Formats: sequence, C-alpha cells, structure tokens
Amino acid sequence: MCTTSTSRLEPNQFSSFDKRSLISILSDPTFVLPRLFPSIKSVSKGENSFDGEGRFMTTKFHMHGTVIVRDDIVYGFYLSAGGSQGNGRLIFTFNNNEVNLKLEYQGKWRNYRDYSS
Repeated sequence: MCTTSTSRLEPNQFSSFDKRSLISILSDPTFVLPRLFPSIKSVSKGENSFDGEGRFMTTKFHMHGTVIVRDDIVYGFYLSAGGSQGNGRLIFTFNNNEVNLKLEYQGKWRNYRDYSS
C-alpha cells in the first residue's frame, strides 16, 4: 500500500525568491529534511545523495537517498528502522508562483502522513 500526501505552499511565502534560488534552497537535504521531518536529527550530504539519522518515538531510523534536480526536485529515499524498511519520494514541483510538495511513501509508519504540519 502506498501513501501519498500533497501540500501546496502559499505563493507569498516565496514571493521574494526566483525559481533558481528556490531550487538551490529546496535541493539541499540538510535544509529541507529536518524542517519537513522534525524527527530527523542529523543529515549529511554527498554530491547528489544524503544520509539522515533520527528517532521517531522510541525507534531510531536511518534514511538514505538521492536528490534529482530537473524542472522539479525529487528526493528518492529508503528508510530503515527497527528491522523494517520503507521507501518513498518527496517531490517539489513549480507552477507559476506556487511550489507544490508531494510525499509518496510505502513501508513502516505509512499511516503517519502529516509530517509537514
């Protein structure tokens, strides 16, 4: 079963940034991941990859993934925790003055969807 959650970020939140600046900011996993997923406590990044560590309730987890930047930004990731694994994608798309955010996830904690509230 795949869980999908979509959010729209209000245009006025980013009105002072051009698209190139937004892509630069939103393609940095050390900036994005801890803000969208507060349970992530540390993130390290390579050229196009990242590793994150955190704790959700009493379970430690590890996240590994890649960031692909084209017209949109796609974070593909694997999550391992307590012997279980899951995978997903975090997708930022740009449409005029809107930034749309979509989370697709399958695996452990799939019913916990509202990470960005």
